[in-house]
Formats: sequence, structure tokens, C-alpha cells
Amino acid sequence: MSTTCIRILPYSFSDLIKTAKIITACGNDMYKKYGLSHWKNSLFKNLLIVYYTLFFKHTKIWGVYLNGFMVATFQTRISGQSLYFCKFAVNPDHSGHGIGGQCINTMIKIAKNNNLMTLSCEVLRENLHALSFYQKRGFKNIGERTTLKYTEYALVKQI
Repeated sequence: MSTTCIRILPYSFSDLIKTAKIITACGNDMYKKYGLSHWKNSLFKNLLIVYYTLFFKHTKIWGVYLNGFMVATFQTRISGQSLYFCKFAVNPDHSGHGIGGQCINTMIKIAKNNNLMTLSCEVLRENLHALSFYQKRGFKNIGERTTLKYTEYALVKQI
């Protein structure tokens, strides 16, 4: 199974809605499976977050397609010598089929194309499922950061 990754552009309203729908589905799934509420937002709020991120955070949004349907999304920005990614979400109906691993490989290609040395992200400390996913793919915990609501691990992968 092979996926195609495309950059979501500001004028692509339907793709931005699809992105928000995947993030919403993942938030609901994480809440149901693991009791994690950090992504549990309404579709409307996630759509606002996606737009805000695209226009004000110098972040690129990517859609991952399988057979013409968006099944995953992630956001990237360059931070120093690292490609930082966030809002990495695979539609729960397609999780466990290797799409997440393909997304990580795509991020590595994006980083290499920009002559970057690492991939980096943050993961909610309580999200053991995500932490395990990243550790299996060579990410190392290099510290933690506390926000007003959460504590997150900072993860880095050398490429």
C-alpha cells in the first residue's frame, strides 16, 4: 500500500476541512481508547486551529492520500537544523496499516531536501501509544516541557 503526500495550500478549503476532520477523528479516538483529551476538540475548533497554523505559524500542512482519499495529515516547520512536526494524525480507520511509518519516511525526505539533521516533535507524557510509536522508529527523548495544561516529552531522531 503506497501513499501520496501533498502540501495543503491556503485556498484548498476542501483539503483543510479534510485535515480538520482527521484531527477531530483522532482526538475522539484517543479520548475513547486512552482517556486522553488533549486533542478532543470540535470540528469547528480544529478547523480554526488548522487555518491559524497555516497563516500565522509559518507551518506547512500536508495531506496523505491513499486511493484518492486523505487518510493522514501532519504539519511541519523548520526549527534550527531540525524539521519539527506536529498534529500528526492518521485516520483511526486506517491506523495500524503502516501509514504512520510512511509519513515518518516522507518527513525524513522533506528534512533531507532541506539539508536538516533531525526530525523533532513533542508528545504528551501520558500518550504512551504515541511514545512507543516514535521510539520504535528511532526517536529519543531529550527532555520535557511543561505547558499550562500538560507535560510533553521532546523527541528527536537523527537522520
